Amino acid sequence: MKIDEKDINKIQVGQEVTITADAVEGVTFSGVVDTVNINGTTVSGQTNYPVTVVIDDAKDLKPGMNVSADIIVERAGTVLCVPVDAVNRGSDQPTVQVALEGALDETGTVVDPPSWKPGRSPWAAMTPTTSRLPAACRRGMW
Repeated sequence: MKIDEKDINKIQVGQEVTITADAVEGVTFSGVVDTVNINGTTVSGQTNYPVTVVIDDAKDLKPGMNVSADIIVERAGTVLCVPVDAVNRGSDQPTVQVALEGALDETGTVVDPPSWKPGRSPWAAMTPTTSRLPAACRRGMW
């Protein structure tokens, strides 16, 4: 696979890769980065670097099939994902809005109260430098 020059410095041998193919519906393959070539190819001003991925069990994949691959370049351990609409960055100390007992979601359904005690915020330890949400957190996901 070819990796853009903006991303190549994030790629290392041994990183996990997940692979899907339209021709093999419903199956996700796994593999690892085997080699990262330092010699890029430039076409129309864009440089890409060849990266070789070894697939653990290719099953029904055939040579020449089009695939999509995601290289796992970073994992975040214990993280907190909240809807982006709940994050307020408009002050020196960012805050997160928490739905309390009896609050309604967008569909009018009563929200379950959070599993923490009143007066003790689960986000108390969050500061402007530690409150960055991981890229995996998307609007509407908890």
